Amino acid sequence: MRYDEAEVIREMFKKYDANNDGVLCRKELAKTFKDWGARIPWWRTRGALCCADANKDRAINHNEWDDLVKFASDLGHTVK
Repeated sequence: MRYDEAEVIREMFKKYDANNDGVLCRKELAKTFKDWGARIPWWRTRGALCCADANKDRAINHNEWDDLVKFASDLGHTVK
């Protein structure tokens, strides 16, 4: 994945941070994947948390964003 593509995906995720706290909670992640067209958003959310939630607090904080972006890219979410 190119750097600029990763930055765009990161910005796409940031739009779903409803309370602007820099953390994507389970609900915000589920809305993201639903809006992006996932057939089973809760499953994608679970996968994202398993792959990116290093501290196991059930949310993605700023230290975990790179792993979240990689997870989304691996699923095929790309910049078109």
